[in-house]
Amino acid sequence: MKAVSKRDIRIIHILENYLKDVDEEQDEEQNENIELEDTKDDESDKENFPFILNNPNKQTRSKGRPKGTKRIKASHEKEKATTSVNSKQYKCGNCGDMGHNKRNCNILR
Repeated sequence: MKAVSKRDIRIIHILENYLKDVDEEQDEEQNENIELEDTKDDESDKENFPFILNNPNKQTRSKGRPKGTKRIKASHEKEKATTSVNSKQYKCGNCGDMGHNKRNCNILR
């Protein structure tokens, strides 16, 4: 204790060397334990799991219908006729004449 209280350099070096040796021994024991566990795990994994081959060239398919395809319509479904804006005629719900609707009918005014 006198050497520690007087801060004797020789004692401090001896203590530091002792602590280094203890740390190295602990590290070596831990490394050995880890290596043993790794080898045990590797052996048990190889025994319990079958070897699986995957084809690297196999392409995965996306979900749903591809974007470029359209639904095939049934025979009873009508195809929408392409009509231009000019050829469309309104029929009035009030007077029954063509060319205007009930909102713009002259008879109500």
